[in-house]
Amino acid sequence: MKTGKKGTKPLKDLADSNPKSLYRCLYVKWHDMIARCQNPKNSNYKYYGGRGISVCSEWQEYSNFKKWAIEQGYNPKIRDRKQQTIDRKNTNKNYEPSNCRLTNSEVQSFNKRNNVFITIDGITKNVTEWADEFGINRNTMPIKNRQRS
Repeated sequence: MKTGKKGTKPLKDLADSNPKSLYRCLYVKWHDMIARCQNPKNSNYKYYGGRGISVCSEWQEYSNFKKWAIEQGYNPKIRDRKQQTIDRKNTNKNYEPSNCRLTNSEVQSFNKRNNVFITIDGITKNVTEWADEFGINRNTMPIKNRQRS
């Protein structure tokens, strides 16, 4: 099999690494995901690979990840990276099709490990969501029984 620079990537995967490729943004998302989970020298490794978060074997191949993203509705014509992000539904589990979704950065921000969740009448939301619902500043919300996910 022919490989790219330093023998690391199959040539078929390098096409989208080209800045002129329509799928460049998706390729960068995949590349960054792999790096966060597998490269101890990556600045975010401690939050991902260092915590045991990995990328499933299927997604080790960019073409499989690309196929999944397209099936989820990825639109290569949307060039704003914040509009199409890969979000893990459970932040303590791995990058794999059953635990990931295609969303935007606003929705993804509600799914962070450091969010504080409050349950009112059996409905659980994070502080920002409740503040928005009640029309108040999130920093003025009285918070008791903080619960972290």
